[in-house]
Amino acid sequence: MTEALSQIEEKRYADKLYDDGIRNVLKYGIACYKKRCRVALGKGKEG
Repeated sequence: MTEALSQIEEKRYADKLYDDGIRNVLKYGIACYKKRCRVALGKGKEG
């Protein structure tokens, strides 16, 4: 699950948000298999 959160940083998805003045970005990773889901939350670094 941490790979999903790391990918958000590697792909720099939040950069546009930081450029637009957003100060706090939350990262969510959701993995589902059949009827089970796992959710991970990470706080992005401040822009």
